[in-house]
Amino acid sequence: MLAACQAPETSEPADRAGASKSIESAAEAELPDCASPRCCDDDASNPASSVAALPAIRARLRALVARFDDELPAKSEIVRFFDPDGFYHNGLRLDAFLDSVLLKPRNTPEGFDYVGFTFSDLEVDQVVDASHVFVTYAVSVKHSRGVRFRPWTERMLMTRVCGHWRLSGNQQIARASVGFRARLAEKPLTQAELGARPDVYTAIQTWDPLQRAAYFMRIPGPFNSPLIGWIGFPGDSTFGVIAWVGNTFDLWWTPDVNERELMRQYNQYLAAPSGRVRAYMVFEVSSVEIDPRVSYVHVTGPGLPSAGLNLVRSDPQFPRDYLIFPGDQFHWNAFSTERCVNMAKLVDNPNDPRDFIPDCGLDWSRIPSGSSYVYSFRDAGGSVLGQKTLELRGELLGEAGWYAARDRFFGQFTLDPTFQFTISNLLDTSVSSPFVGGGTVSLKWRPPTNPEVLLEGVSYWRQYYLNDDFSNFSSLRQEEHWYNLYGRAATSRMATSEPNPFLTTWAWSTLTFSDAFGNWFDHEVSPLNPY
Repeated sequence: MLAACQAPETSEPADRAGASKSIESAAEAELPDCASPRCCDDDASNPASSVAALPAIRARLRALVARFDDELPAKSEIVRFFDPDGFYHNGLRLDAFLDSVLLKPRNTPEGFDYVGFTFSDLEVDQVVDASHVFVTYAVSVKHSRGVRFRPWTERMLMTRVCGHWRLSGNQQIARASVGFRARLAEKPLTQAELGARPDVYTAIQTWDPLQRAAYFMRIPGPFNSPLIGWIGFPGDSTFGVIAWVGNTFDLWWTPDVNERELMRQYNQYLAAPSGRVRAYMVFEVSSVEIDPRVSYVHVTGPGLPSAGLNLVRSDPQFPRDYLIFPGDQFHWNAFSTERCVNMAKLVDNPNDPRDFIPDCGLDWSRIPSGSSYVYSFRDAGGSVLGQKTLELRGELLGEAGWYAARDRFFGQFTLDPTFQFTISNLLDTSVSSPFVGGGTVSLKWRPPTNPEVLLEGVSYWRQYYLNDDFSNFSSLRQEEHWYNLYGRAATSRMATSEPNPFLTTWAWSTLTFSDAFGNWFDHEVSPLNPY
């Protein structure tokens, strides 16, 4: 038996549109809140009664959803749907969750809020006792008219307080997941292929801590002697891709040379565009939905370096909604052997913010589908606040296998020459250039043949320096445009950048499809992989 303050059970409305009135009746049928949320002695002796109460839980959730039909409600309108004492959802207590997640307004056209959100597929996941039930349901959030974001599954503890079913959160320390990201990318020339070229030579770099030999290329140019193009060290992220000359800016102290035009005209592209797949493990931890006591997250599991990997909040200058590797040069959370040069330091230099990882590398041969990864959430002193064990799912083919099956998994850009992401196009300053501030880039693609791999969207990024102040790192800006296209059969998109007079120094675009497990298949174009 439940205490006398229990509300009567209610039946499930037939549909949301026609059931608004009955939803309200179901919610209002509950007796007024007691002076204290814990004033009633709910009977927890009969777990089966919680399963029988599923229609009442569903009605309660629908009543909450109804408050979001046309606009974000005031906090005072919805707090009674939540357990004020026990709420804890992805590391957040109730006020923080409402302010930073559920009631947060959309801050960009491509962002989202919870106006018009829906839930479906409500199921009992675990019965703790008659007053505590974990349920799961799918959440769908509206992006714009006719477009929604991909639905996701939430697990929620429902707590009966004085006869009211209230949301108590998922009782987890953070929103986190593990997956892979396969990216159709350029295929660089190998060290052996470069060594066989008569126009390439090497020279020991005495400034390098490891005294390595760098690769250079002699490039015919506008001067009496050839230009010297920098190819870099074996293992560099752009090694074998481009022989670099010039600069993205015309340097004022060399009045007789236009370094930007040198780069635009004489850089030598060496790779095969979209000639392979580069695969990453992605360790997703939200920088918003996480317990504020967490200073960093330590990840261990198959295929990773023996010491594991750390994740921290990003630099405020380069905000990310996920945690990144400390000091990562691209402010990212994706890991591969090739990325070690960007996210790990070569020697244990205390002035380098990156982690020192002596055996840095990712071994895909040790990562079968279903592998488990342990996320350890730690405070600034290293004490463990909580852990999550997450499973990697999906079809793991390896980089060669994914490339062989690229037409099945990847959407692929089909760019007209004017809109290809070559250095020559990006550094063009003419008013007709699509890559200048305010320009419009036409992005076209063909979808994969696998109907279970769905379009997520396409992004366009443009990089520049405020006032062209390239000597001041704090002036660097990366302007992002994300076009959500989930559930649409789109094959093109026009991307327009913000109108400003500052010189474009870099740009890239990523076309993203994903499988049922949330793993991503990208085709990214940039000067490193122009088409």
